[in-house]
Amino acid sequence: MKREINSLGRENSRYRELLATQARLRQLLQFKEIIRRPVVAAQVIGLDPTGWFKSVIIDKGKSAGLKLDMPVVNASGVVGRIVSVSTDYAKVLLIIDQNSAVDCLMQRSRDRGM
Repeated sequence: MKREINSLGRENSRYRELLATQARLRQLLQFKEIIRRPVVAAQVIGLDPTGWFKSVIIDKGKSAGLKLDMPVVNASGVVGRIVSVSTDYAKVLLIIDQNSAVDCLMQRSRDRGM
């Protein structure tokens, strides 16, 4: 009986993970429809080891069409910009870093800011 309960618990965990993955993929597809521009999906594979900068490493690079200074966005908005890029990886300086600045346009007033 205990083995069956443990087995069902593991199966339930796998099922919940599949549901979460499906929800993330569905959100990504909706985001792609909203943005209406070429989009490259990437995953974070590393963090800045020095701690000096708020940056991440993603698993896409020049071979996926990424270039220096391209914006990085998600469904919630701007995440950062690409500050270095190699064939298969890119470093993204996050918007929360003190060295980061983003030009913006206020929707209601049409005022520009940074």
